Amino acid sequence: MVMSNSFNSSISNNKSLWVDACALVLIGNFALYLWAFITRWQFPILYIGVLDSPQKNQYSRYSGSLFFIVMGYLSLHHSSFSSSIFCFMLGLLWQYSGPYFVRRRYAICSSVAASTLLGMVYQSTTTTPSLFQTWHGIDWLLLTLTVVTSSCLLDNADAILNTYPQLVVPNNDPVLIAQLQSPMRVCYWKAMAQITNDILANQHELCPDPVMDLMQVIKGLGPASRSWKTMAALFPTNLRQDLCILYGFFRACDDLVDDPPTLEQRHHNLQLIRAVLRLLLTTSPAITKDTTNATLKELAHATPSAMLGMNKTIDITLMQHHQIDWMSLWQRLDQNVMAFASFRSLARIAAHLCPKAADDLCTAWKMDLVGKPIKSQQELLHYAALISGKFGELCTCVIMFKTGHGNWNGNDIVARNNQVLARASATGQCLQLVNIARDILADSLDSRCYVPLNFMPNKTTYDLLKSKKVDRVGNDLVKSFAVRILDLADRVSDKAQLGIDGLPEEVQEGIRAAFEIYMAIGPIIRQDLVFPLRAKVPTWKKQWIAFRCIYGFKLTVLRSLKSIWSRTISTTTTAASSTVKSQ
Repeated sequence: MVMSNSFNSSISNNKSLWVDACALVLIGNFALYLWAFITRWQFPILYIGVLDSPQKNQYSRYSGSLFFIVMGYLSLHHSSFSSSIFCFMLGLLWQYSGPYFVRRRYAICSSVAASTLLGMVYQSTTTTPSLFQTWHGIDWLLLTLTVVTSSCLLDNADAILNTYPQLVVPNNDPVLIAQLQSPMRVCYWKAMAQITNDILANQHELCPDPVMDLMQVIKGLGPASRSWKTMAALFPTNLRQDLCILYGFFRACDDLVDDPPTLEQRHHNLQLIRAVLRLLLTTSPAITKDTTNATLKELAHATPSAMLGMNKTIDITLMQHHQIDWMSLWQRLDQNVMAFASFRSLARIAAHLCPKAADDLCTAWKMDLVGKPIKSQQELLHYAALISGKFGELCTCVIMFKTGHGNWNGNDIVARNNQVLARASATGQCLQLVNIARDILADSLDSRCYVPLNFMPNKTTYDLLKSKKVDRVGNDLVKSFAVRILDLADRVSDKAQLGIDGLPEEVQEGIRAAFEIYMAIGPIIRQDLVFPLRAKVPTWKKQWIAFRCIYGFKLTVLRSLKSIWSRTISTTTTAASSTVKSQ
């Protein structure tokens, strides 16, 4: 009888341990997911404090670390043993990334507060014997704080590795840098260990230029790019940062080609863009044995701590592009801060971009400058394929590289898949057609017209659109142009969807959300009686599309259900009409 009771007690204890373990995992995961959700809207690299003074950095590290160590010793006598363990762990974490934790304090506090509350609710509602029965609010607080700050430290190290890969790959070996993009590789975690051990405690000594340039790029995107930035938040952080740089460069070049008051200045800027792109993308960035620069030779085998010990004004992320005279470029850009920051940021990711796609993009800008009218539907498709299709190819190169699928710049024939790139081009082409349809009025006010001549009743219509007299063309005619262009976009959309399906799974939802948000502009244009100056998708609809794409409610399923519903209603209506007629 005693043995039976002992056996039942053992089973009960094992069951309690299992329940507690599951609860601990769930609460920890909740804290991590909440942390990821709150922080995904900003780039972690913007919080590393490259402009901090050494005194401020050391004060933040040592004061926080000392606080938790003292708290841990006090907990040994006045609280649970687990609390002291958590305090000692927090003291160690703070020694590495304390200043980063301080700068992310609002996100950390929000995640920890909600997770602590969840733990206390679990403790108060559990009816079975539990290891947590003796815990207090401070224990749950320290547990969730340890979980969140551990994740925060990894975010900090990954952000530095993503922005300053030369710290661990000083010779800029393209193969090794490509391998560092996948967390599933051992070399990635070795690099993370190096960053944690040698860099985190002294991250204020990093050159601030990459971070300051990124801030300028984000600032240059402005409020007009909210959809892009919202969509980009659905991607992994390292990919999101590079896509933001690429899009910021695209926008900056667009402004350089469109905004100058004289045609001569626009042509000059385009020639400058093409020349810099060719230097960046066609010249090997790797440091070779024949390099004459003594500094580059010394860096080829330097350790991370040695790289950090360099003069803070030396930007190691641009050293592989020694063929560019950055001061001369600054002057030739008329000291345009945003454009200069975009060029330098692009140089840092140039190694995995396709030179031909970038050159074709310049060809599209040249077509804009020449200003020849688009004569036919085929010419319109060609233009859309150049201006946004090639940008789509460049985005695909970045996506494949940052998700660990190799370098698609054209040098690695095995990694590169031209069929996927062609479909990605179709995705960009489709979005550009929607963009052209939406902006007929806005383009006319800027003396531009992308509507094909064979869509128009006569040449006078084109002249009116080019001379900002769109009101004389008439609402119905302008809307008919937009609808025809949208019909073209619909024809390309199936291939565009295949382009999305060919991308890595971790980015498909973000791309699909952006694509469908943009495609939702079409129905708005078709349904409005008055053609809008700039059609916009309502915020609630954007959120619904993003939610549907993220959680797997594919458009094809909804279209099928909608089609079935429409057929059902149509059949019911027809049957009712027949009944009425027979009566």
